[in-house]
Amino acid sequence: MATAIAVTLLAHAQSAAAQQREFYNGGFEQNDPQGAGAPTFQIFDDFVVPEWTDATGKIELWDSGFQGVIAYEGNVFAEMNANSPGTLHQDVCLLAGETIGWTFAHRARNGGPDPQIAILEIATSTGAIFQTLATQSTTIGQPWQVNTGSTTYTGATGTQRVQFRTTNPGSYGNFIDDLRLDIAAFAQFSAASSSDMEAGGGNIPTIILDGRVEFSTTIPFTITGGTATLTDDFTVSSGVVTIPAGLYKAQAFPLPITIVDDTVGEPDETIEIALGTPSSGEVVFAHTACDGTVPQVTTIYTIINDDGRIEANKSVEIYDPTLSGLYAVPGSDMIYTIDVINSGLLDIDNDTIFLSDELPSEVIFYNGDIDDSGPVNVVDFVDSGSGLTFDEAFDVGYSKAAAKPANMGDCGDTPAAGYDPTIRHICFAPKGIFLFGDPNPEFAVKFRVKIK
Repeated sequence: MATAIAVTLLAHAQSAAAQQREFYNGGFEQNDPQGAGAPTFQIFDDFVVPEWTDATGKIELWDSGFQGVIAYEGNVFAEMNANSPGTLHQDVCLLAGETIGWTFAHRARNGGPDPQIAILEIATSTGAIFQTLATQSTTIGQPWQVNTGSTTYTGATGTQRVQFRTTNPGSYGNFIDDLRLDIAAFAQFSAASSSDMEAGGGNIPTIILDGRVEFSTTIPFTITGGTATLTDDFTVSSGVVTIPAGLYKAQAFPLPITIVDDTVGEPDETIEIALGTPSSGEVVFAHTACDGTVPQVTTIYTIINDDGRIEANKSVEIYDPTLSGLYAVPGSDMIYTIDVINSGLLDIDNDTIFLSDELPSEVIFYNGDIDDSGPVNVVDFVDSGSGLTFDEAFDVGYSKAAAKPANMGDCGDTPAAGYDPTIRHICFAPKGIFLFGDPNPEFAVKFRVKIK
């Protein structure tokens, strides 16, 4: 097994943004007016009531049973006329031309105007109304009235304010409860890419759902490419993800993919995945216009090899043997250190380690005793349980070429004594089997340069 040394950079992919497609907390159940005790009411600052905003900044909630009024659904309901007529809203992503449905329960309060009126409408982010969906008029004494309907959304695709408004004056009236929209839920991958170590096999791509699904729907997915091999590197137990009926807010559904943890030293491998068309109109793909981000309908998963895995890290420090507090300025010498770690689960095969480092154009290689203390060692080799041996006469090489060396055969140039500006690459090939273990075995090589 030939092993190449590389520095692995770990990056976090940006997660897909949630795009709202339903009223959340539509029954106002996430608050308990005045806490435990007899049924009562409470006027909340709207920011205390999850998901909802009111033009007055206040939302009045009642416990079921207060003044004899039983909630239509659950244990809590809202009164639109708190201290003054209110306008409750949530921001929802709507698609031009789609069918939008709704249902809500409305009841008139004793002592208020008769009839009492609640209007469901769509407005811009500044409150400019451009489409009325429903007007519910309920007289005092009637039980809860349920308004249900659907129509075509006539506005532009984007995030709009879907609101309930009353025209009744005063601080009495317009109970509402169980507010729902009926539009297709949005689906997309959680991120454009994800990864995990082979042994962990976690962080598998997920499908993110936003909205209400009325009946079970499947979303197919396809392995479209990548370097990983089905069966050898991963398995797929099903080609679909099932979304049960329910209300979802950025809910993650993992793909049924399992990573195979083998003992083969190999490069990192990828799985490229694409979403297919959902089995019903209950689910559609998210839309760019709602939040400005491109919906993730494809993703790439990387299996990070951890069997014969080597990590390399490079650091630099000022050469200051007398500890005089020197600074890195032109003409100063620096010590480069490359630390190499076997962080995998296997020994690295005998005599297969090859490491090359390209010198920055701002420095000149020093072909002399690295610490000026004798005997002459151009390179220091520091071992920490690696099991490797190192002989500077045979295991160090140099290249004056601009091209990156592929092996020690490309590193046959001889540097001039002292500072040699022609050296472009320095190469290392310690011998033996690079052991694995806990803690991770490692070694370091050090050499000296001068800042131009």
